[in-house]
Amino acid sequence: MLQDFVIAFDGTHMFGGAAANTIYEMDFVNKVLIGTISSPQQVRSIAYDEAADAFWCANWDTDITLVSKAGVALNALPAATHGLLGMYGTAYDNWTSGGPYLWIFDQGAGAGMPQIIYQANLSNLTMTGFSYDVMTD
Repeated sequence: MLQDFVIAFDGTHMFGGAAANTIYEMDFVNKVLIGTISSPQQVRSIAYDEAADAFWCANWDTDITLVSKAGVALNALPAATHGLLGMYGTAYDNWTSGGPYLWIFDQGAGAGMPQIIYQANLSNLTMTGFSYDVMTD
C-alpha cells in the first residue's frame, strides 16, 4: 500500500508520486499503470503545468522543481526563495488574473502547526505574499 501518494491530471492521464524520485503515469479508466518517469526531485507534491506540459514537484522543504515528462528539470522555485518547511500539496492556477500561479499547501513543522496555503507567481518564480491559514476554518 502506498502512503503519501499525491496525484495530478494532465487532461488524459493521472500522474502521481509517493515521496520518492518516481512519477507514475496511470490510466484510471482502464485501471492500468502506463509507466514511470524518473524525477530529479522527490515527489511529495505534484501539480500539472499545462503551459509547460510538465509537473511542479516538491518534498517538504526542497526546491519546487518543474519536471518534464521525460524526467528533466526545466526550472525551479528555490527553497531559499519560498522558505517553506512542510510542503505537502500544490495546485497549478492559470485562471487567476496575473498568473500563472502555484498554490502551495505547507504544514510548517507538522500537524498542529500552522496549516497555510501560499501563492507563488510562476512567471517570475517569486512568492506573491498572499497566504491563507486554513486552521482558521
